[in-house]
Amino acid sequence: MDRTNIFAAHDDRRITGWFDWDAIKGRWSDRDHNNNGSGGRGRGEEVILTAGGKWVMNHWTAWQGESSTRVYMTADAARDWLLRNEEDSAVEEYFGELAEEEDRRPGRPEIGDPVQVRFHSSQLARIDAYAGSAGIKRAEAIRQLAEIALLDAESRVLPPVTDEQVSALRDEAGQAGDREQVAICDAALAGDASARATCADVIASAAAMGD
Repeated sequence: MDRTNIFAAHDDRRITGWFDWDAIKGRWSDRDHNNNGSGGRGRGEEVILTAGGKWVMNHWTAWQGESSTRVYMTADAARDWLLRNEEDSAVEEYFGELAEEEDRRPGRPEIGDPVQVRFHSSQLARIDAYAGSAGIKRAEAIRQLAEIALLDAESRVLPPVTDEQVSALRDEAGQAGDREQVAICDAALAGDASARATCADVIASAAAMGD
């Protein structure tokens, strides 16, 4: 087995996966007979289809002291690359018959770096249902849903509380005989972030009730 690592990004060497060179289904390179490619002299790109059906972009280099980098890529990006590099037989084999006319200009640039996320089948079903109702692809649906969740989470972020506010809450809790809240306040004043968040929630709730 010739195990080869896949990285988070071409400039980020964190390992996100690997594949076996000896078992790949296909490999298509822009390397010419002079060992040059789209990256200039001695540098270029190649698309790899792993044994597991994953598409990988390899930024190869023939220069001593430099290392090739590999990252996952979407099937759409792989198809675009194969079309631009006139690998029609590969496109037909893995993506279906070509249309009579095909726009081979580069597609829109990829949106950010790829991220590997695992979803439960029930979650994927809900994501796909959302994508279908909106008439968009799964990846765009995930981006939209993530943005909605982030905006909702940010709207729920509580403002920071001061030591004076926590101390005042502690005094009130002590007068009410709430020993548990007193202990939480003591932990918050000692630097416990979770306890401080609990105090902030109590203070915010009390303020809301007073409005």
